[in-house]
Amino acid sequence: MSQQRTIDVQCPKCGRPGTFEVWDSVNVDLDPEMRAKVLNEEIFEWTCPHCGEEVYVPFGFIYHDMKHKFMLFFDPVDPEDHDKYEPMPNNMITPFLEGYTVRPVYGIWNLKEKILTFEAGLNDLAIERVKYFLRHYIVPDMLSELEMFRFYGIGPHPNAGNDNDHLIFIMKDPKRDHIETFPIGLSFYEESLNALTIDPRFQNIGIQCIDEEWIATKLKDVK
Repeated sequence: MSQQRTIDVQCPKCGRPGTFEVWDSVNVDLDPEMRAKVLNEEIFEWTCPHCGEEVYVPFGFIYHDMKHKFMLFFDPVDPEDHDKYEPMPNNMITPFLEGYTVRPVYGIWNLKEKILTFEAGLNDLAIERVKYFLRHYIVPDMLSELEMFRFYGIGPHPNAGNDNDHLIFIMKDPKRDHIETFPIGLSFYEESLNALTIDPRFQNIGIQCIDEEWIATKLKDVK
């Protein structure tokens, strides 16, 4: 079940104290309303009861999805005291978590992307590999300088009628105020997944942070 606790906070505007409910773990099967609160970031919002100031209070927690069998150890910021790509102990996989995908995740956009990736039944290594090749080899002029580029789901191409065979990414150009979509054929994912299955660098990776930078490091490893 989901677990929460109360912490003391101080309003940055009026300076008066208050309390805020933070979650140590979120189980979206037992508490389904928490999924939306994570994805729209409502879980981090606090309103000062004295002056009405709206404050964003990020915190780390465990995101647990029993239906899709994944567990995410979320931290809002990258770690400074250790390598974020250092694998977590394998003994964390208890019989209860057999068949689960377990990942440490840093940053809210990465958390949202992992949730949507695993809910869609996709392999996150393959998704990160697709992103890497799109940015660096396929359309670098369009994607290399983006502020944000994340997987969003599977759906129709905006200009292709009822065709559902597309990965949909969202992207944010620092020169623009709005978020745009970037669709690409599902075949890119299938090719990426096939490549991973025959590449020993991506076998038996254990419990560790998987993102585009991790993919880049592995692809540059020629051992």
